[in-house]
This record gives sequence, C-alpha cells and structure tokens, in this order.
Amino acid sequence: IESTPADIHDLPFKNNEFDVVLCSETLEHVADLHKAIGELLRVAGKAVVITVPHQPKEVIDKNIEEEIPHGHIHSFDLESFNFLNSATYHILSSRMKSPLLRIPNVLIGAMPREYHKNMKYPKIFIDIYNACVPILRKLFGKKTTAFLMWLNLFFCKFTSSYNNILFIILKDNDAYIKEPILNIPAYRIINFSVPYHYLKKNG
Repeated sequence: IESTPADIHDLPFKNNEFDVVLCSETLEHVADLHKAIGELLRVAGKAVVITVPHQPKEVIDKNIEEEIPHGHIHSFDLESFNFLNSATYHILSSRMKSPLLRIPNVLIGAMPREYHKNMKYPKIFIDIYNACVPILRKLFGKKTTAFLMWLNLFFCKFTSSYNNILFIILKDNDAYIKEPILNIPAYRIINFSVPYHYLKKNG
C-alpha cells in the first residue's frame, strides 16, 4: 500500500481525488476539527467514513488541562457532525464496540498485538496470546465472528455503554447500499494502521 505523510488540515490531494476516504481514530487529536473535516470532504468524491472514541467530556477536559501527550482533545456523540449542511451531506451514525464484549472480541478476533510500555499487564501475556492466534483462528470460524458482530450491535443499540462511534458522511447518496456486501468487524476499522509509520520505523 502506498502512503503519503500529510497534515490533515491541508491535504496534498485534488478535489474529489478519492471515491471514499477513511479517517479512523484521528479527529479526536486534531487542532482544528472543522478544518480537518472540511479537508476530508474536499478530497472525497462520494463518502467519508469516520471512527472516533466515545468518551465523557470530563475526560477530555482533563486531558486538555493536564496537557497529556497525544491525549484526546475532542469529545464526540452521535450528533457531533450535525453542523454539516443537510442539503449537501447525508450523515449516518452508529455506536460501536461494546465494552461488555471486550474479551470475546480479543479471542474471536484473533489479531496479533504489539506490546506497549503503558500496558497494564506484562509482555509475556502478549507473547502467549500472539502464539495462540493461529489456534484461535481455526477454533472460531466465520459463523462465530458473525454472531459476535450481531451481539455487539445489539449491546451498542440497547445499552448506553459503547466505546466508539462510526460516522458515514455521504456526498453521493447512491454510494450507500443498505444491504451489506461484506461484514467487517468494528475493531478492524478502528485498529487500521497507517503503513507510512511502520515503513519509517522499520527503515
């Protein structure tokens, strides 16, 4: 995958250069939220897909007050993008990642994890989990994953507890299909990594 380092407030791309733009777990960090969203909409021809964390405003205020490095400085709810012109854009929003399913998500998702110093558990736990990933993938098939996705949607819809929010901002309503073609677990969108950073780190 080719990648280009850029400032989200001033993207080096033409108007409508991409059909769909994905902005995953980024906007909570930006200095100028409205300008960043404007740039995403400018370079997207049909739609912008956004995921953001769902955190109490008190947590965000504390991050700002204590100037926590890389801390989130914007709080979001399901109506955070309603300021956009409804005559120009169609906005869809939904809750994601129920904390009630945290352990099943980790086991059934079976995605390798990297150890970070700020984790609450020792590195050996991550090493053991990563060694078990191939076994977990064989143990839990597509039907189990599909059921977990349905269960996640159920808990997010009928409880007030959810960790993330998904927004789809449509510039072209024909780009949206109600019936899903492919089911993608929420964590795979939220944990999507920018290739450039890995290339830079390994170079």
